[in-house]
Amino acid sequence: MWPIHNTDEDEKELVLQLRDGDHRAFEQLYHRYKSHLTSHLAYMFRSTEAGRDIAQDTFLTVWDKRETIDAEKSFKSFLFTIATNKAYNTFRKAAHDEKLRNTLMPAFEVGLNQVEEYILNKENHLVLEEL
Repeated sequence: MWPIHNTDEDEKELVLQLRDGDHRAFEQLYHRYKSHLTSHLAYMFRSTEAGRDIAQDTFLTVWDKRETIDAEKSFKSFLFTIATNKAYNTFRKAAHDEKLRNTLMPAFEVGLNQVEEYILNKENHLVLEEL
């Protein structure tokens, strides 16, 4: 297995190899970005499971579109753009798909409750300071 390097030149070389269908280059890029991408998506969905699912789908898309990747541009930006678009597509689909909406809603409600609780605590703190 190749060592993981975080330089732009190493990444460019991995992207060029990926474009040629090199599975090891794909694995290197996958391991380099999977945690960060999954965390980003889990935050968007308020669900680790949904984040993992969209991340997997994103990497499948990267493999399918590997020949179109521009090695001169940031691979991370390419990857996160695909993932974010997939997340937004899932949100749009959920707006029209009751089963998917029911699956995602509990995670959103937890996130909304945390925000509401924070705002209420902040307001209460301000009231107490005024008193």
